[in-house]
Amino acid sequence: MIMRIGRTISGPRKDTSSTYGQEIARSRKVLGNVLKEKNKQQMKYVLSVAKLRAQGRDLSVGKLKELFNKAILKGEMTLEQMRLLNLYLNSLMPEEAKRFIERFQWF
Repeated sequence: MIMRIGRTISGPRKDTSSTYGQEIARSRKVLGNVLKEKNKQQMKYVLSVAKLRAQGRDLSVGKLKELFNKAILKGEMTLEQMRLLNLYLNSLMPEEAKRFIERFQWF
């Protein structure tokens, strides 16, 4: 059983950093919510990022901003959601990204 430290010598613990595994789990949850909502603009963004990963390209900030603007997502997705989606999609290997696209291309 893993116990979390709630207090330290200096007082209550406020900003706890997440591990990579916890961040990936949060990003899967956000991706699941996007898939459940079936929002076409959000799915357009997710699939376009996955296509870059399927080509084996790393995701740069400039390219992500360009895709974000093309998908017309202003106001629909918070920066935290976008960060988590990008984290998950960037963690995929090119073969995994191809399978992801095949599975969700019906959007």
